[in-house]
Amino acid sequence: MAWIFFLRLWTASALFIAALNYAPYLIFFVGFVLSYWFNRSGIFFTMSILLLCHLWKVNYFPAPGGVLDPIMIYNSVCFLVPVNILLFSLFKERGILTAGGRNRAVMILLQLIYIAAATTPGGEDIAGLFTWNIVSPGLLGATPITQPALLVFVIALVALMTGHLSGRVSMANHYAGVLITVFAALYYRNQHMAGPVFFSASGIMLLVAVIQDSYSKAYLDELTELPGRRALKEDLLKLDGSYAIAMLDIDFFKKFNDTYGHDVGDQVLKLVASIIKKVGGGGKAYRYGGEEFTILFPGKRMDGVVPHLEELRETIAKRAFTPRGKDRPSKKPDEVKPGRKSVKKLFITVSIGVSEKSKHHKTADEVVKAADASLYKAKKNGRNQVSC
Repeated sequence: MAWIFFLRLWTASALFIAALNYAPYLIFFVGFVLSYWFNRSGIFFTMSILLLCHLWKVNYFPAPGGVLDPIMIYNSVCFLVPVNILLFSLFKERGILTAGGRNRAVMILLQLIYIAAATTPGGEDIAGLFTWNIVSPGLLGATPITQPALLVFVIALVALMTGHLSGRVSMANHYAGVLITVFAALYYRNQHMAGPVFFSASGIMLLVAVIQDSYSKAYLDELTELPGRRALKEDLLKLDGSYAIAMLDIDFFKKFNDTYGHDVGDQVLKLVASIIKKVGGGGKAYRYGGEEFTILFPGKRMDGVVPHLEELRETIAKRAFTPRGKDRPSKKPDEVKPGRKSVKKLFITVSIGVSEKSKHHKTADEVVKAADASLYKAKKNGRNQVSC
């Protein structure tokens, strides 16, 4: 979209073009404030890199002369910017005004010193890293970006688009979008408006990333990736008309923790969450707390959701669970080596209590309490059952 907008700039008024020149600064300012407020150091320092890159492109490129070689600076920037974007997307959160934040700031400062040393007269040997050819130049056409920089862009983009390295797919996708827009800004190096358009787009994507990440922290349970109790409370306030609520509890969960450890307990929680999020009947699952989950059925009656809850209970009961030890591979091997020690399989059961809005339970809180009472009855009657 940013690219289409850039190509149609010739139809824009002079006033709009003048205002667009200031857009990146406003966007980055808002981004700095939000990323600092929500303690998102990766986004804060990525924006710092992008702002420095934009300031350089607008004010110093392609003006010739002076001590520093503008083309060598360009080659250095093209190589280092994707490296920084990838690194800042992978770094664990260490804060901004902390030792970790200072280390990241020093890392940026050292790169600026390196660029200055590589682009002054006599620094050609240092800058050679940015300009060597991997394949024949004719194979890649007339791109102004050097082959090492292109290779780094591709590696960073592939890593980010998979989302596996960061562990957070949505955040990785935002960084991948930033990488693409920065590539466009650098590719159109002689187009003055490429900087304002593409750096504004990259800043907007980072702003969205801050907001979405903050929302996830507030409303999603980190372990199970289900909506948490705060999200449930807000959704309960939106209910109108008929609805049913189910409370689900993992049977003997404390025994799992005591016998196999909290790591296995976390695996159990994630397994159960992955199953109940697929519940039928229009249900939406939440993690209520501990080993307890809530399933909300807006617009449904109790007799209509019980079959779906029974199916859910049976699915969980039939699912064999193998505790993942430290030496267990993350994926099932194609062939099991002969003589390998068999791994004990465990089975999990859940108890479910369900209630609905009625003349006896008029508010959502009353329905939740009634469902909780039904859950207690299910446990008292032997567990692994649905109780109304």
